[in-house]
Amino acid sequence: MMSTASRCNRWHRASEGRPLLLVGSWFFGIAATGCGTEQSTWEACEETLTCTQEVACNADHGILDRPVDCDGVYLRADGRDNRPGTRDKPVATFARAFDLARDHGMRVYVCADIFDVEVRVPAGMEVWGGLNCRDPRGHWPLHPLGELTTIDPGPNLIPLTVVDEAAEPAPDGAVATTLTRMRLIAQGATVPGGSAIAVRALSGVTVEVRLSEIVAGNGADGSVGADGGAEPAHEGAPGNPGAMACSSDTVAGGARVTTACDDGVSSGGTGGVGTKGFGGDGEAGDPLPISNPMGYGLGGSGQRDVPACMGGNEGLVGDDGANGNGATAQGAVRITAAGLEGLAGADGKPGQHGFGGGGGGGSRGGSMFCGAGSAQGGASGGSGGAGGCGGKPGKGGGSGGSSIGILSHHARVRVSRTSIATGRGGNGGRGGNGQYGGVGGYGGAGGANTAGSQPGCRGGDGGKGGNGGRGGGGLGGHSIGIAYTLGDAPYVDPDSTIYIGVAGKGGGMTDSDANAGDPGTWGLESGFED
Repeated sequence: MMSTASRCNRWHRASEGRPLLLVGSWFFGIAATGCGTEQSTWEACEETLTCTQEVACNADHGILDRPVDCDGVYLRADGRDNRPGTRDKPVATFARAFDLARDHGMRVYVCADIFDVEVRVPAGMEVWGGLNCRDPRGHWPLHPLGELTTIDPGPNLIPLTVVDEAAEPAPDGAVATTLTRMRLIAQGATVPGGSAIAVRALSGVTVEVRLSEIVAGNGADGSVGADGGAEPAHEGAPGNPGAMACSSDTVAGGARVTTACDDGVSSGGTGGVGTKGFGGDGEAGDPLPISNPMGYGLGGSGQRDVPACMGGNEGLVGDDGANGNGATAQGAVRITAAGLEGLAGADGKPGQHGFGGGGGGGSRGGSMFCGAGSAQGGASGGSGGAGGCGGKPGKGGGSGGSSIGILSHHARVRVSRTSIATGRGGNGGRGGNGQYGGVGGYGGAGGANTAGSQPGCRGGDGGKGGNGGRGGGGLGGHSIGIAYTLGDAPYVDPDSTIYIGVAGKGGGMTDSDANAGDPGTWGLESGFED
């Protein structure tokens, strides 16, 4: 592309009548032209967009009234792309203007219109906005009210991206992409966790932004983590009842019941048998706790030398699942070509299934209860109930979206006489609630007695399943004027201003029952690893 110096290689001062050579100032090895007057820089003359050698450069000739008189491609919102892009026949889209400018080594001059599209700028292009294309004389002077060329594509879109198709690191002496008198607006994000990024400079480009306004809206709050389930987890199967005395010589106890859960099977113990001479012991639930000093799930003893049988012990309640950790920002936030990496909270852990109850003991029978010639077995015990299933965990909350004026990903950026304003980072999403564990099954009733015999004993209830853990909160969103990859710090001239919003809160920070995420970060300029 043709450099500014080759097109406008000298200026005249009307007050002195002699030519002055341009003074070159260097940024990353790129020449930026100046006027050479006491005002000394391009603000005095270069911004007049007047490239003829005969035009005066002093205050006696008002710069706002000067027409553009440079070769270039001209763009206005109501132009037509089948036109050649001259001042009187401008094109309508940035894409067409860039194609023409690239082919002919020209700048792109843009009317102070509003464009509601995303713009992708090729590396090395020069874009000069803020022109009054509707001047009645057919001129394109600077807009008399200082209006800028506005790019405002709407929510969830990035107004302007500068890209080098080769995607190589910018070498010293590379041609800069210059953006002048532009207003770039990223509206507040509306999708959960979405970011508002006004300008994006991608790998290999060098960008200079001057006399412009960059505005990034609010990042969106992160999504709330999904709950483990609205209803409690699967209940444990109820135990089977024992059988009546004198119904058989050996009365079988209530049959074992099982419940299959995600983390295994819980079963209640079989009830003890009833015979003529004794009642059998109930079986233990399966599995038993590894450490079991309280005897959870053990079977009840049958009637032998004691007056009555014993019921089975209840099963142990399953452990609750742990809450997921909240997202942390410590050393974890990274930059990508799409923005700052969002970090969701960790999912909670599932609850443990409950343990099965023990079977109830059986009772004695015999002829004194059953009569001669009849079946002689005593009443049998009921089986224990199976444990309930553990609750499913809540999912972690999503990260809040960021508000970023300029995102520089392996690019070089300079900002001159430009204001950057960012909004609020989105709050991290709260973690989802864990599902309640399922209740344990009731123990089966003991078998009925006859003629004064003892009934069989009841099985123990199954233990409730543990509740699922709650998800951790997501990381709060960031509010940063210029976010860049480490080693590629931008240069911001002292005549530029950056206004920063607040960082988003971590998800769950207002809820003491959740593991909260960390708040986001904020800064005028912040570097991140990629």
